[in-house]
Amino acid sequence: METRPTLKDLAEAAGVSYVTVHKALYDKPGVGDTKRKEILRLAQEMHYKANDAASAMKRSEIRIAVVIPGENAPNSFFFKSMWNELEKLEEEYLDFKVFFAKYPTWNTAESQKKMLQELLKELADRNNIQGVIINCLNGWMLNEEIQSFYDRGIPVITLNSDALGVKKLMFLSADNERIGRLAAGIMTFGADAQKGRTLVLGGIRLAESLKQCINGFSSVMEVVEPENVLDIVYEDEWSDDKLKEYLERNHSLNGIYSTTAAGTYQACRIVEETGRGKELCLVGSDAFPELVPYFKKGILKATIWKDPASQLREAVVMMYHYLVGKQYQINPIRLGVILKENIEDYV
Repeated sequence: METRPTLKDLAEAAGVSYVTVHKALYDKPGVGDTKRKEILRLAQEMHYKANDAASAMKRSEIRIAVVIPGENAPNSFFFKSMWNELEKLEEEYLDFKVFFAKYPTWNTAESQKKMLQELLKELADRNNIQGVIINCLNGWMLNEEIQSFYDRGIPVITLNSDALGVKKLMFLSADNERIGRLAAGIMTFGADAQKGRTLVLGGIRLAESLKQCINGFSSVMEVVEPENVLDIVYEDEWSDDKLKEYLERNHSLNGIYSTTAAGTYQACRIVEETGRGKELCLVGSDAFPELVPYFKKGILKATIWKDPASQLREAVVMMYHYLVGKQYQINPIRLGVILKENIEDYV
């Protein structure tokens, strides 16, 4: 059976946003005549039936809470692109009576727990949230709060890193074990293959996504070279001074793998300070402007990108479709291997 084209399909075919399509279809101001005619022509050719926006006019507003580390939180490199994407989504969903309640936190599970508790209190007073999207920095700490949302009939999507052992609508992420395997593959490839001692910066100890990255990395490293030694350390036991001391003490160290954006930036800085950039293979995570100089200096060999903007977009689209009672097929989250030669395509 032929699939009926969606508003997203029409917007992509026209090369415009959801909002622009809606304005064109309903003869609202803000769209030029040429573009309006093009959209109407495409709608006719694609046999598009505009009913999503029309039905939105008949229902109540939808408010979705987004709980992720804020742009001003320390070392919040990974989440900046999510907040930028949310600004685009706000515009796209405006005419569909969908609004976003922003709850930026610090980069700690304790901060997230406190924010969820405040949100639950606000919900009890005003009952004004229909869905919650959250990146869980601890796989277990937020279970009580997430269960409270579920008990009130409010769906929760965990994003990028999961909450374990609790009911929710879904978990949406890139394949984190595959990310770890990719990092190990880069480190063990070709004539410069790293063997011996490797330092793994594991990030937040109880973040489920980072555990999966480490598992994937370890599985490849142990097969490629059974005598590889992995020193795995976590954010709560590591500092600039300790990393510097470790590098100065362990002259046999061959490689560093960081599972997080913040750890990647930290490792780049300390490796440069200790002058060991030429002898170490440093593989990190994500893409942001602060990494560009370290790629150009040869300190950073590669990073693995997991498209945080698309992670948030897919979570929002899934939540919207669920709340209005429509089916939606999640698009897989892309991964990218970033090198010196292509870093500027990602930042």
